[in-house]
Amino acid sequence: MIIRPARPADIDQIAALHVESWRTSYGGILPDAFLDGPAEEELTTHWFDLMEGVGCGREILVADADDGLAGFVSAAPSGEDGFDAYIEHLHVRPDLKGGGIGRRLLADAVDRLVAMGFGSAYLLVFDGNRQAIAFYERLGGETVAFGMEDRAGVQVPRSRVSWPDLAALAVACRHRQTPPEPIG
Repeated sequence: MIIRPARPADIDQIAALHVESWRTSYGGILPDAFLDGPAEEELTTHWFDLMEGVGCGREILVADADDGLAGFVSAAPSGEDGFDAYIEHLHVRPDLKGGGIGRRLLADAVDRLVAMGFGSAYLLVFDGNRQAIAFYERLGGETVAFGMEDRAGVQVPRSRVSWPDLAALAVACRHRQTPPEPIG
């Protein structure tokens, strides 16, 4: 697998993977009518807009696998007081989750943020996405309630996960944790 900067030619694949990830992770959180319909057009437009900001502090990285795009991450300077960077997106193809792709993508993005002089970062995650929250907490993220987001006509509770020390996050991403031993 190769992790590389995203190119404009990747937008359709990124948007398709983003929709697939949302359908898997946000079923029951966001309305099915949105996930099965307008989400694709919304995310394609979103990625065209994000790609225009690359080079102005925004980083978009993709993970290429033999059979297509395996995941992506995007990060940018933060407008949030107390945080240098905002990790906007981290998604891995649902059939590849748990294989370390998310850690590798996040580690590479964090390395780039640190090289730009950023020392802290945060992201926002829907509270119902417990798998993602657990992943971020295993990487040392501190989770606090952050309010509601109006998405697809519904109010969805979300939390902020933050890392006051990006260098520590980079180390955590590269440290492969082993699953706990079964009890009994």
